[in-house]
Amino acid sequence: MLEVKNISGSLYFNPIFTQMVRTIEDKEEGFPDPVKQVKRQAYQLKSWIEEQRFPVLPIEPLVVIANERSVIKFDPRDKINPQLVIPSSEIPYKINYFKNKYKTEAHSNGQLKKLINKLKTSHTPLLTEILQRYQISPTELKQGVQCQKCSSFPMIRIHGRWICSACKHLSKDAHIQSLKEYSLLINQSISNAQAKEYLGIKSRDSVKRLLQSVSGKKGGANRGTKYTLDFFIDNPSSLH
Repeated sequence: MLEVKNISGSLYFNPIFTQMVRTIEDKEEGFPDPVKQVKRQAYQLKSWIEEQRFPVLPIEPLVVIANERSVIKFDPRDKINPQLVIPSSEIPYKINYFKNKYKTEAHSNGQLKKLINKLKTSHTPLLTEILQRYQISPTELKQGVQCQKCSSFPMIRIHGRWICSACKHLSKDAHIQSLKEYSLLINQSISNAQAKEYLGIKSRDSVKRLLQSVSGKKGGANRGTKYTLDFFIDNPSSLH
C-alpha cells in the first residue's frame, strides 16, 4: 500500500511527535505523519478483508516521496521510518524485496478474483461538496468553455468546433473538460438550459447533441430532461 506525497523541500520525520516537518526557504511547516496515515489505511484494509471473510493477505505500507528534489531526513535513533519512507525510484526494488519475502500464496487465483471483484463493487469515489467547503457561490464561477492552450475564457462554438477568441486555438471537445468541472463543482446532472448558460451556447439542439455525446443516462422529459455527468462515478481515474 503506497501513500504518495509530492512535497518539496527538506522532509524530517519526527518519530517522537509522529509528525513530518518540511523546511523550505528557512521556513518550517508541520504536516500530519504520513507513516501513521498509511499504517492506519493498511489496518482498515486488513479489517475490511476480514469482515468480508477472505483470508488476510500480507499488507506492506510504504510512504513514497514523489518529488525527486525533496531531501528525506530521519532521526539517527529512528529504526522504523527509514524502512517505510522511500523515494519513488526505490519502488521496483521494494517490490522485488517483498516478492522474495513472501513466497507462500495467501490466496488461490479464484479467491483473488473474488476479492478483486468485491473491492471494485465496494469502491465509492470521494465526491466532496467543494463550493460549500470553501464557501464559494456558483455565481462566482466563470461561465463558458476555457481554452486549454492559453487558458482564456470563453471559447466560441462555430460549425461544430470550439475556437478561442484570444489565441484562435481550435478544439472539437473542449466542452468535455468544462462539463467535468461542472460535475465536480456544481452538480452531477445538468439540463439543456443549464448547459446552454454554462457553456455559452445559444442553440438548444447543439447543446442536446453535446450532452448526448458525453452522457449515457438521462431522466425526465422535454424541458425537464436532465443528463447525468458520470465522469467520476464510473471511472474515478478520469479525474486525472
